[in-house]
Order: sequence, then C-alpha cells, then structure tokens
Amino acid sequence: KWRLGWSDDKKTFCCKAHKLGCATKDEGTTAAAAAAATTTTEEFDCQAGLAKWRLGWSAAKKAFCCKAHKLGCATEEEGTTAAA
Repeated sequence: KWRLGWSDDKKTFCCKAHKLGCATKDEGTTAAAAAAATTTTEEFDCQAGLAKWRLGWSAAKKAFCCKAHKLGCATEEEGTTAAA
C-alpha cells in the first residue's frame, strides 16, 4: 500500500530515517530512492505534498516548514495548521 498511498516526500523521509519505503533492485529507482541519494541542506522539502499538507505532513515537517518558509503554520482563525 505504501507505493501508492505515500507521497514522495513521505517515501523519502521514511527511506532516509527508517529504511522503509525504499526502492528494491527489482523495482528500479523510485522518486524516494533518487531523492535519498541526493544531498539536501534542508530537513524537509516544503513544496513536496503542499497541496495536501494538512493530512500528509508530519508534525515535524509542519513545524520546520512554518519556521523556515512560513508554510504549514497554525492560524488563530482555524485553530489548526494552514499554509501562509
């Protein structure tokens, strides 16, 4: 289910952090494996999954993206997290 249900951002994070959701030799290269192979200076890609951030982003990603890029920040009106 993870191949179709997880966003590329989640696959990348889980592959890097937990060695889950990584491509196998039989599957070829997935976006998660390709992203994991590249170096990045940021903890999260705040553009990845932005359209569905409310349900798709982890609390850690919301916190990072809010602080670093003003995306996924809590608003007083909603009482939840909202893209700025």
